[in-house]
Amino acid sequence: MTPDIVDLPEMHLCMAEATVPFERIPATLPYLYDLIHAALHDQGLRRAGPEQAYYQMGEGEMRVMAAVPAPEGFAPTDAVRLETIPAEKTLHLRHTGPFSGLPATWTALMEHAQAEVYGFGYSRELYQPWTPYPQERVTDVHLGISDNTGA
Repeated sequence: MTPDIVDLPEMHLCMAEATVPFERIPATLPYLYDLIHAALHDQGLRRAGPEQAYYQMGEGEMRVMAAVPAPEGFAPTDAVRLETIPAEKTLHLRHTGPFSGLPATWTALMEHAQAEVYGFGYSRELYQPWTPYPQERVTDVHLGISDNTGA
């Protein structure tokens, strides 16, 4: 599978984060989304778009950031901040199926980026509307890239 190049727009997000060992990521994301949804609920607001996850690699651990597009009027809390992610050019692959298949999608993106000598930006997953059926879940996986032409 060959990734597409996609220009993602600037995004204004409600974001919660944690730094955890790799194996704790699956348990950490739901907790972070709970923090975000509780803050929105307490303010009488709803998310303004799909749930997203951002990742930053560390030494044996990962900085994991759960996010949702910020609705008008959201006020940051102790656990949930407002963050603006700049517009970015990304390599994109769409994954359909259980989340357990996402590592293979990430590997394909990273291999393509390394072969094309791209620099990396934000790593993110944008989750399409939820379904309780894992085989039907759709995740758009994006790896931020910088121009490889030297321009």
